[in-house]
Amino acid sequence: MDQDHIHILIRYSPKWGVLENVRLLKQLTTYRIWQKHSTFLSQHFWKENHP
Repeated sequence: MDQDHIHILIRYSPKWGVLENVRLLKQLTTYRIWQKHSTFLSQHFWKENHP
């Protein structure tokens, strides 16, 4: 593991392409991270900037 990213080795069915697998992996991890840390993340991401 590096400081700013991680490497993941996955096994997947050849009927799906690399793009579909990466997209699904990103969707699932984003959803689960938001479920677990929504309070913290909502304070730092997608905040409206009011002058």
